[in-house]
Amino acid sequence: MCLALLAACGGGEPATAPDGAVPAAPQAVVPVGTPQPATADAAMPDAAVTPPDPPQARDPEAEADLASTESVAGRVDRWLDSGSPQQAARALRLLANLRGRGGESDDALELAELADRARAQSIEWATLGFAHGSIAPAQAVLPALQLWDGADPEVVALAARLAQARRIDSLLMQADALRSQGRRLAPEDSALAKLQEARRLDPDHPRTRLALESLQGELLDEAVAAAQREAFSEAEERLVEASRVIPGTAAVQDSAARVTEMRERAIARWRTRIAGALAAGDAMTATGLLAGLESVSQDERDMAWARAGIERVRLYGMHAPGRLLVDPLADGGSGPGMVVIPAGGFQMGSPRGEPDRPAAEAPRHQVGFARGFALARTETTVAQFRAFVEATGYRSSAEKAKRSTVYDERSGALIEKRGVTWRDDYVGHPASGDQPVMHVSWSDAAAYAAWLAAQTGHGYRLPSEAEVEYALRAGSTSRYPWGDDGPPPGVENLTGARDVSSSGRRWSNAFAGYGDGFWGPAPVASFAVNAFGLSDMNGNLSEWVADCWHESYARAPRDGSAWVNPGCRERVIRGASWASAPDQARSAFRLRAPTATTSARVGFRVARELFDASE
Repeated sequence: MCLALLAACGGGEPATAPDGAVPAAPQAVVPVGTPQPATADAAMPDAAVTPPDPPQARDPEAEADLASTESVAGRVDRWLDSGSPQQAARALRLLANLRGRGGESDDALELAELADRARAQSIEWATLGFAHGSIAPAQAVLPALQLWDGADPEVVALAARLAQARRIDSLLMQADALRSQGRRLAPEDSALAKLQEARRLDPDHPRTRLALESLQGELLDEAVAAAQREAFSEAEERLVEASRVIPGTAAVQDSAARVTEMRERAIARWRTRIAGALAAGDAMTATGLLAGLESVSQDERDMAWARAGIERVRLYGMHAPGRLLVDPLADGGSGPGMVVIPAGGFQMGSPRGEPDRPAAEAPRHQVGFARGFALARTETTVAQFRAFVEATGYRSSAEKAKRSTVYDERSGALIEKRGVTWRDDYVGHPASGDQPVMHVSWSDAAAYAAWLAAQTGHGYRLPSEAEVEYALRAGSTSRYPWGDDGPPPGVENLTGARDVSSSGRRWSNAFAGYGDGFWGPAPVASFAVNAFGLSDMNGNLSEWVADCWHESYARAPRDGSAWVNPGCRERVIRGASWASAPDQARSAFRLRAPTATTSARVGFRVARELFDASE
């Protein structure tokens, strides 16, 4: 019957007038005075209202059927067996026009039985048409059913249902027109509003369901297409709109899952691009990629990660604060281990009222480091300086002067001794390679740093005085790096009351109760590192820095750079040594010395820029 229904419907719906009304089916010829049945009007919004009477029309087919001499039963049987709603209506129309001729005769009974078959088949055709979203069968049979018995409750219901179906058809046609105009989801007078009204009239109407599914599918396709362009805000909007069309469908859930997966892949792509720029130390490119990541990610953690990485690169280049870096030397071997010092700021100098505070430590002032820098983890060793001398043939200041200052055990004082060079220890004996190099002048230290810069291609130099105090304090603000009182056990190689020389000498001015096991310098890194990861910042040897000596910090740089005057003859020494009195172990303590000075108490460590000069 379904195939017959399609054939009977002519493969589609009947033409519909602009106002939504469907032309009425041909009417039967009826006797004068017969009550006229009502028909459904497609334009009537209320499906419960009985349609007006159809206009009278001459029906040649009905006239011919009445005039035929062929057996009524035979014709009705043939028409009902034809599988056509039009033929079923034709049979019922003929029987209605013949009704009343025979009274209670056998012909009348036979006519009633045939009419029951035609009526049942007509209603069945109409019902089947509605089930398939077609009103054609109902339009074909309703006039005949009304002609036979317009008061029949099933016929009245069929008429109401046809009126409703015509209203739904009109709404679907309006929805199509609005959709083609792009007015899909407006709050009023939109395709969705028309479809929702149609659905309220008949929640199970198949064509309404298909139209809603089509509209939802269009929105879901647009959501996926937007996600493919990484326009995820647009994709989310389309998903929300699609869920308004038919809430809670599997199609929406599947598309939402696809969009989420595509978003995650896009986030991974942008993170990879940014990570690549950060790995190359290119903060500018990484910053340019931020907008792309922000456009695809809804997770603030992604942006926080990217911004933190960009800030790290801006401050430290390809490195990270606290990281140990070692540069290869062009001639083979490696440079010293360098610790990346965090950017930041501190109060340089000693505060008013600090005991033993000289005028040279004032005024206390704020110094800030806009970018990080690297500082050698240990003082430069004898082995490291030897590599420089052997590679360049450099002659140190002590070698040229043929003497340096050493510790004399017999007198317990520092004295000049001939023949002492950077190869020797604090008493003038040959030093091991892990000892901090001493008996080096400021010029020797600067020459070593320049050699490292040439060998590595990076900005090695002597640190500024501000950099050394910042790294020595490592975040502390107290009198000493460790606090305001005596040192904790094993913190540095300092003068301690418990230290004893080889001949039994003791310090006359030392930290009470402290002993570190060494009389003289210790091998580098023999003690714990400070908060920045640096060894021997306030013990072992005092260290040369790049600054020229100034009697105070008046007009001193505030950016952490070295304060240098061309041709200055005195440089600054920072940090305590193995032979420094307790007041010289204060964080703010500073000394002056001519650039050619060499001593068993003074060494150096190098600094390194994290950025090229062009950056």
